[in-house]
Amino acid sequence: MKILFVNLQDVFGGGSTRACYRLLEALNNIGVETTMFVQKKTGNDPRVFSLGSKKDKGLAILKTHLDTMPLYFYPKRTSNFFSSNYVPSGTLIKTINSTDADLVHL
Repeated sequence: MKILFVNLQDVFGGGSTRACYRLLEALNNIGVETTMFVQKKTGNDPRVFSLGSKKDKGLAILKTHLDTMPLYFYPKRTSNFFSSNYVPSGTLIKTINSTDADLVHL
């Protein structure tokens, strides 16, 4: 079985980043083929890959900011991170579809 993990970062990040990387390591240690697709690659693990071109990386950052814009019109919003997924992510879908993963963990 081949598993693709999708996360914002690979090594240096918050709790979900560390948990996702631990799953990647644990499953790999028992013989499951695992890879991770991230928006921001900070480590040097060859199983982890990120957006290829500078254009794609720039669009991903822009998308993150555009996704939060509708929240400014919500008066009772908290400071917690929230994504409205207002702007579709065609790059993410194309990347997932281009892999040969049997299972995708978002």
